[in-house]
Amino acid sequence: MSAERRRNGAERTVFAVSAAILLAVVALLVVDLVGSDDPAAPVATASDPRRVEDAFVVPVEVGNEGDAAAFDVEVRATLTLDGVTEEEGAVVVPFLPGHATEEVVFRFTTDPADGELEVEVTSFAVP
Repeated sequence: MSAERRRNGAERTVFAVSAAILLAVVALLVVDLVGSDDPAAPVATASDPRRVEDAFVVPVEVGNEGDAAAFDVEVRATLTLDGVTEEEGAVVVPFLPGHATEEVVFRFTTDPADGELEVEVTSFAVP
């Protein structure tokens, strides 16, 4: 077998693999363009508070139920005792892709179980 014939076989193999990769990338782009594109829909869900040293921490899962990404997602937590706002806090998640989740943690000096804890997404930016 001549060297040129071996080279042609190798060239064909490389060409076939390259063409398959290119077709796969094009197919993914088409699926992405044709697929649904629900707007960003960030939500926040609090977990049970835990005592850590002299404070109480509340893990909060921030999720995006939409397909589009959300930027600068602001999550605010408000602890109310006897109808009076005692403590507030805010956290910003810089980037939240579609159908993704991030965990943030709020810290309170008062036990959230003694009052009413409200956790909500107050704002976010869309691209």
